[in-house]
Amino acid sequence: MAQDYIANPEKLENIWVYDDEFAKGMLHIEGEEVIELYVDSFFQNRGIGAKLIEFGIQTFHVLKLFVLKKYQCNQILTASWVFADT
Repeated sequence: MAQDYIANPEKLENIWVYDDEFAKGMLHIEGEEVIELYVDSFFQNRGIGAKLIEFGIQTFHVLKLFVLKKYQCNQILTASWVFADT
């Protein structure tokens, strides 16, 4: 994956990283859609995902969020928050 980003640095233009000393999560936005949201398992349940989603909404007016739920993708249309049962 790192080699791919080195060879194609334009792919990083739509990826935002949450870090405060350590990279703890990332958000991949295309247009008005969150394509990927990842928070390292060690840092989960600390509000990092919520902060990344809020960043996407406030900065890029994200309207479409995809939630991975039990290996199944469900499209959620929203303008603020996404809640998903696990």
